[in-house]
Amino acid sequence: ANHKGVFYERHRNSISVGVGSVASRDGIKKVGIYSKSGMDWSQFDPSFIASQSVERALELLSPSPIQKGNHPVVFSNRVSGSIISMFSSSFYADTIQKGQSRLQDLYHEKIAPDFFNLSSDPWRTDLPGSCSFDGEGVPTQKIEVVQSGVFSNKLYNLESASRDRVLSSGNASRSYNGKVETSFKNIVVAPGTYSHEALLNLFPKCLYIVKLEGNSGCSAVSGEMSIGVQGIWVENGKPVHAVEGLTLSINFFDLLKRLVALGNTYNDSFSSVKVPALAVSEVAISN
Repeated sequence: ANHKGVFYERHRNSISVGVGSVASRDGIKKVGIYSKSGMDWSQFDPSFIASQSVERALELLSPSPIQKGNHPVVFSNRVSGSIISMFSSSFYADTIQKGQSRLQDLYHEKIAPDFFNLSSDPWRTDLPGSCSFDGEGVPTQKIEVVQSGVFSNKLYNLESASRDRVLSSGNASRSYNGKVETSFKNIVVAPGTYSHEALLNLFPKCLYIVKLEGNSGCSAVSGEMSIGVQGIWVENGKPVHAVEGLTLSINFFDLLKRLVALGNTYNDSFSSVKVPALAVSEVAISN
């Protein structure tokens, strides 16, 4: 609602279920968590949810070290959304105007492969970030932020739009007592064509990452990313052993350029961030 007579309301429901499992081997315990969210209770299978939780605990047992260096990496769709959302502010007009984004001089330039498409999509009725109006009462619209690898559109609120002398894109966000900021209205990366098995077979050897550990070493301003990971070492498309205690280091914008494929499925959650698995040709890994 606002003082100009605009009044809008909506109703929706959501359901969330989560299960945690603990697996132990050789005195080492691992926790597997599987959660599912949605709007239709009939789509929830308790047996499947429980089995996925157990599988995620078992897959990380008996970890072994790997050689440090540059390795191909596949980010599972469990963690790929976190990677993109950590650096989402780089696409905000106000961030760019303040000189706090590496994209400052890359508007309408190629920043990723042709198959990479990133949008702010407020009209996806199946996602919780959907809305008809933004935090300033501006009607929302789908914005193709990165289209065929090209940084095509910035995300604006009224103030940042005024600075660039354009219309707001409808991406303002605010609470009742906070200042106006900018946000995606659902972060959506279009899925690719590769199945899980096909992604793991892209490389003779690769690291399949299923867990991220902390993001204090990540900067949305510089794009630098240094983060702890857990996952599975894969050879010839087959899991060999679990890995833990690794640190992954890469610049986010180099990661985009090194993308070689996208998975064809999203994580099974009612989330405002939908990103498929990401296959990257080379990432620095250290112990």
